Amino acid sequence: MPIRFRLSVPLDDILVFSGFTGYPNSLFGDLKIKFKINPNAFVFAQVNPIISLAKYYVKNKTDLMVNGLDKLKNIDLLFRNWSLGYQYTKQFTQIGCTADLITKISIEQITDSGLKNLMYSISPVILSIKNYVVAEVTANMSGYKAIDDCLLRIREFYANRPFVIPSQRVEAWSFPTSATTTGIRTLQNIP
Repeated sequence: MPIRFRLSVPLDDILVFSGFTGYPNSLFGDLKIKFKINPNAFVFAQVNPIISLAKYYVKNKTDLMVNGLDKLKNIDLLFRNWSLGYQYTKQFTQIGCTADLITKISIEQITDSGLKNLMYSISPVILSIKNYVVAEVTANMSGYKAIDDCLLRIREFYANRPFVIPSQRVEAWSFPTSATTTGIRTLQNIP
C-alpha cells in the first residue's frame, strides 16, 4: 500500500553542511551532496487521536454544525470516552520493531434509544518499508541575507585572489541494516 509522508533527517557535524552555513547563496560555486536512505534506521510514533480529532473539529466546525450532527455526536463520544481505556504514550518505535498500535476505531450502538459506546482495537504491528522513492528534498539553511549587489562585489573581489576553504576529517558511519535494541547514533564529534 503506497503511503506518502514527510520525513525529517537531521544531519550535522559534516563538512558539507558547515559549508552551506559558512558560504551561503552559492557564493563560491554549488555545494552538492549525494545520499542514500536506509529505511531500517527510521522511527515512528502513532498520532494522538484526540489531538488529531480536535484539529479536524476546528477545521470543519461550521460544516459539522450545519450538516454533520451525527458526526458531531460521535466526536463528542470520542472526547468523553477515550481516556477511560487508552493512554497515549508519545513513544517512538524503530521501523522493523513491534509496536502496539490502534488498528480499528468503531462506535457500537448499545440501546435502541441511541446510547453508543466507543470501541477500539489495539494490536501488535510491525511497520516496514519495502520500496521507497524520494519525491522531494527540502532543507532549512541559515544565510546572511546578503543582497545581490553585495554578492556581486564579493565574487569580483575573489575572482583573482586565492580563497581557502578550511576542511576537517569526515568519518562515515553506516546505519544498522535491521532493527536494533541499542538505538541509532546520529552525531559524532570529531576533534
